[in-house]
This record gives sequence, C-alpha cells and structure tokens, in this order.
Amino acid sequence: MIVEAAFPPGRAPAFADAVAAPHVVPWLEGWLRAGDVGVVAEDEVPFGAAWCRCFTGNEVGVSGFIDVDTPVLAIAVRGDHRARGVGTALLEALRAVARVQGRRAAT
Repeated sequence: MIVEAAFPPGRAPAFADAVAAPHVVPWLEGWLRAGDVGVVAEDEVPFGAAWCRCFTGNEVGVSGFIDVDTPVLAIAVRGDHRARGVGTALLEALRAVARVQGRRAAT
C-alpha cells in the first residue's frame, strides 16, 4: 500500500525502486516504533490502508511534518475500490486507534 500512497496512479516504479525512494524510506525504516499506527482494509487481500507516525523533522522527503508530537498520515486505496467509502472508513478506524494511544492530532 505504500507504493499506492507514494506515487501517482500508473507512475510507480518497480517495487524495489519504489521502497528505496527518498520520500518512502522514512515511512518504512523502523516501522512499529512507539506511536506508529496503521489499519488495513482487506477481503482476502489488502485493498486499502491508512497509517501514521511521528517524525523528527530531519527525515528527507516527508511532507506534512508539523512537529514531533503530531503524527503525519498516509492513506492508500487501490483504484478498483475507490469511491466506495473505503478511505473514509480507514480514516475513522485510524483516528479511533490513534485516540486510544493518546494521539490528539494527525496531519
């Protein structure tokens, strides 16, 4: 789902190149550190995901950074599942999980 979120439709490079892209690497390095939250929509296979994590501000290519206490959000829904409320459901689920973890805001 990171490739879906990180590149425009139809313009993603090969997977190995995509996950090595400077704007993708900060999202993958050390995933599941304290404060990382993610939810997945699936029906036998994943077709959507939303996740957030806090950054230090020193990462290259992370857009949306406000401060170290405000998580930055990413979301992806595969094209054939868009316009069906999946994104909204993912955001609501992510907000609920983030609230349980004590996060008050996400960008």
